[in-house]
Amino acid sequence: MKNKIFILGAIMGSFMLGSCGDFLEEESQSEVIPKTTSDFSELLLGTGYPDESAPSFSFLSLMYDDCAHFLTYASPWDPEGTVETANAITQFPIYSWQPTLADYDGYDSEINETASSTTYAQFYSKILGCNAVLDYIDEAIGTQDDRDRVKAEALAVRALLYFQLVNIYGEPYNYNKDALGVPVRLISDLTEKNIERSTVGYIYEEVILKDLLEAARLLDPLPIMRKNFRINQPAIHILLSRVYLYMENYKECIAEVEKAEKQGIELLNMVNNLDVI
Repeated sequence: MKNKIFILGAIMGSFMLGSCGDFLEEESQSEVIPKTTSDFSELLLGTGYPDESAPSFSFLSLMYDDCAHFLTYASPWDPEGTVETANAITQFPIYSWQPTLADYDGYDSEINETASSTTYAQFYSKILGCNAVLDYIDEAIGTQDDRDRVKAEALAVRALLYFQLVNIYGEPYNYNKDALGVPVRLISDLTEKNIERSTVGYIYEEVILKDLLEAARLLDPLPIMRKNFRINQPAIHILLSRVYLYMENYKECIAEVEKAEKQGIELLNMVNNLDVI
């Protein structure tokens, strides 16, 4: 009898320990590990694509030659847009190109108190989202066409982010492509190693162009998806045309515009449509 009780207790104990182990091995109920192409598509949309709040670089409009439009012309819907108003004082470091414009406003009040809130960091946060998708999309469950579509989107979005980033923080390509631009990170693994700044030329030629050309190669054979809030083939070729324009490669620029036109994009005749605008 004692032996039977001992054996029964051992069995129950093993069952309880096994159940406890299974319980501890349960996956988090608040986190999802992306496995399918649909999962990665949603991950890219949520963490890689720019949105209405980030990256935020609307301040650039105050660094243009026509910044006076925002500062001196009052209007019924923008009574703060005049000289000597609180709005003009707050934005003074931006339109006067102060070196502290990212850290202090015109009242010398600290802004962007945490590094992650800066425009610079917002770009890299989105780039990280693209890198995470690109690191694992080749093994995702789904058709090859679906994998190619998600991969092409991630490449194109990453190229767009680097294109905007290097033009904000680096010198123009056609002025000094050998100047230092921004650090380049093309994988999602974290590192404590300091990442040196790459040159503007390297970022244009080895990152932006390569990403966009590969994105076009993958996406062009597939059906064009429209109005789904994701980058598509015409958008990639339009972006390529802009990159080539900045590089002063005019033949390539025109060729990319023509590709976009064949895919359904129409040029606006601004001479005849200014009244409509």
